[in-house]
Amino acid sequence: MKKILRSLQIIIMAAAFAVLFDTVHVNAAPKQMADGNVFDAEFYAAAYPDVKAVFGNNEALLYQHYISFGINEGRLPYAIDASALKPVAVGPNGVTEPVAYQMIMGLQGVFPEGMPWDFSLGYYLYKGFDNHYYYGAECAYYAFLLNDYVFGDTPNARKLDVFNPANFHVGDILRYNNNSYAGGHSVVVLAVDDKGITVTEANYNGKVHWGRRMSWTEIASKYDYVMTRYNI
Repeated sequence: MKKILRSLQIIIMAAAFAVLFDTVHVNAAPKQMADGNVFDAEFYAAAYPDVKAVFGNNEALLYQHYISFGINEGRLPYAIDASALKPVAVGPNGVTEPVAYQMIMGLQGVFPEGMPWDFSLGYYLYKGFDNHYYYGAECAYYAFLLNDYVFGDTPNARKLDVFNPANFHVGDILRYNNNSYAGGHSVVVLAVDDKGITVTEANYNGKVHWGRRMSWTEIASKYDYVMTRYNI
């Protein structure tokens, strides 16, 4: 009887330890990791049971899987509420924000996290703006390429020179620090919320990057313009 009770105590203690271990390691909401990516371990584990079967709820291991494999496999780092995206028609092809989001995220396998990207790629001819062609290199090359991929090459893009969080939509191009010594940077909007935006970008430390967060305060302090194709 004592052996049975002792075994039950061990099982109960082990179960309690497992719950505690999972609680300590689970991140119950998206957060910015040390390298700048936004990640939600709880979502990742729940969305991908094959990964959870190996790594459980260990946030560090789940995040390492996402960085090493998940990005290239098209797995999402956190939940995006598509219903919160504005279903605004864009140009003649009727693209909406949920569609734009899915199209851009589908490119993670083509342009994976950490892919080298610099001036050696040359220039991209952007066809989207007011019948004037723009040549973009480095970060602008990437931003123009994604923008044309989503919305086509109809020249209906507009520059919004006045900063307003309401003007940001999925697929838009944000240009900032244009007057800096480095010559400015272009990013593509992935998601918008009340605190700021999530972006994908290239030539960010010489590489492609997905999931960096920018707050409205940060954006306002170095804003140049937003290039949008939305009918707003």
